[in-house]
Amino acid sequence: MKKIIAVLSVLAGFVSICNGQNTATLQIRSDVETSVNIRGTIDGAFQYLYMIDKFNITPKISVTYDISLPEYGLVQVYFTGARCSVWALPDDKICLNYCDGVISFEGSNADGHEYFNKHWNGTMGFIDPLRNMLLETSDYSEIEKKFAVEFVEPTSKSIDSLLQAGRVSSAYVDIIRRDIIDYEYSSLISTLQQLHNNKELTDEQTSQINAVMDSLYNYFANYDDVTSLRFNLGNDYLRYKYKHLYQQLSDEKKNDLLGKDISAVLGTDVYWLLAPKQVQTAWLFATIIADEQYGSMGFDPIDAPGILKYMETIAPESESVRILKKMQKEKKQLTVIKSNLSDRQYPEVCFANPII
Repeated sequence: MKKIIAVLSVLAGFVSICNGQNTATLQIRSDVETSVNIRGTIDGAFQYLYMIDKFNITPKISVTYDISLPEYGLVQVYFTGARCSVWALPDDKICLNYCDGVISFEGSNADGHEYFNKHWNGTMGFIDPLRNMLLETSDYSEIEKKFAVEFVEPTSKSIDSLLQAGRVSSAYVDIIRRDIIDYEYSSLISTLQQLHNNKELTDEQTSQINAVMDSLYNYFANYDDVTSLRFNLGNDYLRYKYKHLYQQLSDEKKNDLLGKDISAVLGTDVYWLLAPKQVQTAWLFATIIADEQYGSMGFDPIDAPGILKYMETIAPESESVRILKKMQKEKKQLTVIKSNLSDRQYPEVCFANPII
């Protein structure tokens, strides 16, 4: 009983972070002892790199807790050796069964969770065929229509079939449709940009691709980008959108952005200053977390203190700032401890008559 209480008390931190008014119940069962960690929403943005909760579970314990939601939200649950994504809506009751290294679902929208995780938990099954289609194409003037026929329409039909089967809600279908299809179009933009590096293009082909890119940017032009922060797959377009908007600016307006104090900290990512503050906050938070976990990854190291200082001006009361300030404080304390240990003088020990 004490162990169950201990596990549930850890999960209370996740509930407080979400700050919503609606709840969904998530129950987790496992046939083996395993560690579980949770990734979720911070300041309205899904942050897949930041671990909100971590705990252990055994076969004899079924952990149940409430996820606090504004309207709906994505939660990723990582087991030892497996992970899943769960779209939760108010009043949902979702059960995760981790058995023989495989995750299965019961309860609310179970068929939808099975579909989403089978087809979209990893995306190389989509990226590789997309890349091959573009490499094999010679006339790109109709590529957007061809892409819709080969990728978007089949995806939409498979999502519709979930609703027709009667075991998922229409609200759930609307959510995953936007997440997946927006991701597909985001990937088309990205792959078209990379095509220049993988294939020698004629001037006519380049012109055709530029026309398609303009059409795709128009597709996302009036999107509610703050809502898109909730998604994991479907917010990839954000980077391309604001980079494109920046490239369309006059030299005078670019210089205005570059004249801001934060521009030196952001470097080539200065285009994010065109985004709403909530989008900036989410991206900057993710940038610092990625740098903490993976380092510069071959790129110039980021100025995390400078970025955090800027975040305090645009989102001083945000959960993102609170978390990063706490991390910064803990990092400083650890540095002091290491410094004190290295500076400490230890008496020299001499064994005149060693024991053999």
